[in-house]
Amino acid sequence: MDNIIMGKELLASQEELFFERVSLQKRKLYGIAYSYLRSESDALEVLQEATCRAWIKRKSLKDPSGLHLGSFEL
Repeated sequence: MDNIIMGKELLASQEELFFERVSLQKRKLYGIAYSYLRSESDALEVLQEATCRAWIKRKSLKDPSGLHLGSFEL
């Protein structure tokens, strides 16, 4: 039972760290997306998709602590 609780706590801390990093980068990422797409709704959609993909693929990173959201493809 303790392993389950520890696992949930670890996931929660990973989520907090991830979303903290996303929030620090969101203005920059939105600006990049908007400069390419020239549409607020499309830029927000791309930003949401990039964030979602980064979260899903976070385990495949060699060093998850070095997650840098500054490079994504449109």
